[in-house]
Amino acid sequence: MAGSHPDVIISTDTYTENVVDTWLSMEGWENVNAIKNKEVYLLKYSNELNQPNQHVVSAMVEMAKDIYPDVYKDLEDPFDGTASESEEN
Repeated sequence: MAGSHPDVIISTDTYTENVVDTWLSMEGWENVNAIKNKEVYLLKYSNELNQPNQHVVSAMVEMAKDIYPDVYKDLEDPFDGTASESEEN
């Protein structure tokens, strides 16, 4: 990522303890936009993302809500089991 300044970092790291805090405190990364603005996220479906199934959709919903919380605050994940009853009928 040398010379790169992403606005958002999305991690699927499931083996580092407190991975978001680790990213935010990495020496030499202080000037990366995502680090400065604390726009670093860990996807909760990290293990499942490499499998071609519904978890890919769930991860997309999670990313949308992490990056644009105001825009997607009402977006429901159709696969998380908490969709409203009225939508199922």
